[in-house]
Amino acid sequence: MEPTEFLQGVSLLHTLMRTTRPCRWQNRQDIAAVSAKREHVLELPLGAYRTWADKLLNGFFLANQFLKEKVFTIYPFYHTDRN
Repeated sequence: MEPTEFLQGVSLLHTLMRTTRPCRWQNRQDIAAVSAKREHVLELPLGAYRTWADKLLNGFFLANQFLKEKVFTIYPFYHTDRN
């Protein structure tokens, strides 16, 4: 995984939570869409990165563990090492 892809994941989580939990004073029209575009990644607040980075990394580790245990043991021919 490239660092830019990780930052895009953090951006997606940040904009998703901002979209699903609007403040009382915001109208639905004022809420930005869920996005990982370059400009949204560059505008990502440090606090959002600190909030979501560890959670996203943990999610990737859990997904990796799940795939190794459940998918690649059942369908070993799908697994390819790309070292």
